[in-house]
Amino acid sequence: MQNRIYEFATGFETSTQPDATAPVAANDIVTKAYADALVAGSTNEFQESFAGPGTNFTLTHTPSSASSVKLYVNGSFMTQGVHYTITGTAVVMASALTGTQTLDAVYRY
Repeated sequence: MQNRIYEFATGFETSTQPDATAPVAANDIVTKAYADALVAGSTNEFQESFAGPGTNFTLTHTPSSASSVKLYVNGSFMTQGVHYTITGTAVVMASALTGTQTLDAVYRY
């Protein structure tokens, strides 16, 4: 275990947080090992495209979270809950894409 000292505007605080564990106290610092461990399971980013027409599309992978999904129709950003809904790998558009529109999906899985 390492002792770390760092300064706040109000004085000095110490942390006895060991490396690579979750911070437990308000003054614990976040180590590189801890930050690396947070993203280790969700570092895969995927991009795919779908051509219209249609309202239902299936992603190749299950996103790590619905909020990690970013959808664009012909380059215009779509808002989740307004322009589309997503459950698992199923994307349902609020309005059908025409035959000339392209849906681009970027997400973490």
